[in-house]
Parts: sequence; structure tokens; C-alpha cells
Amino acid sequence: GFYMFGNCGSLQSLDFRKSTFRNVTNFERVFEGCNILSELWLPLTFDKLTSINLSIQSWGSTPKGLASLRWTFGEGADDRTAKGLQPCTVRLSANVYDRLTDTERAAAAKKGWTITK
Repeated sequence: GFYMFGNCGSLQSLDFRKSTFRNVTNFERVFEGCNILSELWLPLTFDKLTSINLSIQSWGSTPKGLASLRWTFGEGADDRTAKGLQPCTVRLSANVYDRLTDTERAAAAKKGWTITK
């Protein structure tokens, strides 16, 4: 997973809704340099990670992108708490963090996804 999409400067949309990341042990810098990636449907199924850096400034900057951001932290987020897993911290760019409402961030936190900026 290291640098998988690194510096894909033209990448605007990625849809992983049919994927699972339960066995992923390294998700560092996967989207580094993806400066116009606005639409990312990413199921939060990272059972083996306790922190993920998803600092993608453009995520959620379009209507479809915002839908993908809300889906990722809503319907797309596994309930880690119910599975007995430790919480996972997800770091977002400050502007992306602000695109989620307090209610959306609180709902993700209840499932064990702590969103920071």
C-alpha cells in the first residue's frame, strides 16, 4: 500500500466501495500528491491499523466528492467499537475536517474512528 497512488496528480475519483481493507497493515502515503482527488469512496475497514493519514485537501470539494466523504465516515465506516477493536485515528486536512459536521464526526467517533486535523 505504500505510495500506491502517490503523485497521481490527475486522479479525481476513486471508488473502493466493493473493497475491504481488513488485512492491510500499512496505508502510509497512499494518496500523497493526489492534489485534485475530490471523490474518494473509502470503506473504513482497517481492522489492523490504529492511525491513518488521509490528508487529501481536495477530498469533498465537489458535490459527489462531499457525498463520498460523508459515506466514508458514515455508512462506509465499520463499527470498531462493536468488534472490540481499539479506536483508529484518521487525520484529515483541516479544510476536509471542516466539511464534516460535528454530528458526523461524533457518529464516526462512536464507531471507533477519531477524526483529527
